[in-house]
Amino acid sequence: MSALSGGNDTGRMGMSHILRRFYLPPQKIKKKSVIEGEERHHLEDVLRLKLGDEIEIIDGEGNVYRAEIIQLDKRKASITIKEQYFVPPPSVKIHLGISLLKTKAMDLVIQKATELGVWAIYVCTTKYSVPFLKEKEKKIKRWQKLAIEALKQSGNNYLPKIKIISFEEILAQKQGIKLIAVGPREEKANPILSVFKNLQKKEVLICIGPEGGFAKEEINQAKENNFVPISLNPYILRAETATIAALSIIQNIFWRAWRDSNPRPAD
Repeated sequence: MSALSGGNDTGRMGMSHILRRFYLPPQKIKKKSVIEGEERHHLEDVLRLKLGDEIEIIDGEGNVYRAEIIQLDKRKASITIKEQYFVPPPSVKIHLGISLLKTKAMDLVIQKATELGVWAIYVCTTKYSVPFLKEKEKKIKRWQKLAIEALKQSGNNYLPKIKIISFEEILAQKQGIKLIAVGPREEKANPILSVFKNLQKKEVLICIGPEGGFAKEEINQAKENNFVPISLNPYILRAETATIAALSIIQNIFWRAWRDSNPRPAD
């Protein structure tokens, strides 16, 4: 297998937008690999792929593989890897701290955060959030499954790390730019664009609260840990809307900065 390296963030898409994408964890990828379970069902029963068809395999860690289907049966699809290359990680890693939401809203956040290239997702409970029930590992598996589907659809090559930790542990993170989203009426809330004057810092942590927002004491606690309170617009947004809006803005800021410093050559 050949290993090729892309040189910038524009190389984060797969080898070909035409090839169907499938996910395999790194430990299951070999010269001759096997696709099983729901991925096999999607490959043969949904997409109707056949012997000899080429597909794309991603491992969520930046490796992209072009493969050929060499065998199909009711339980598995066997493939052979024909080509490999490595897509470098994003130059700016965005971390999301999110207070636990109701199931549908939480699923949407996981999906859209993955599509928007978030590096890690930290889920916690806060004063006004939905309380955690039992089976936390089951929740994480569900979220990881949703993230994998979003990864395949979006062309992102890095599966976000998803962890359940405490709000205090999120506040103790060491990311370069640390933000906490507050309501538009919160005193001293900064418009989000105003805090991105130093684009040399290569990590951002943005915290989004639940439907009721963060409690006053939680905002003060965040400030004590060097978080900057930010607002997104004059309106009160649902948590999932605020998440999508904030991540889109942050990605665009750094993408534009990268684009401006790496202009396309003239034709």
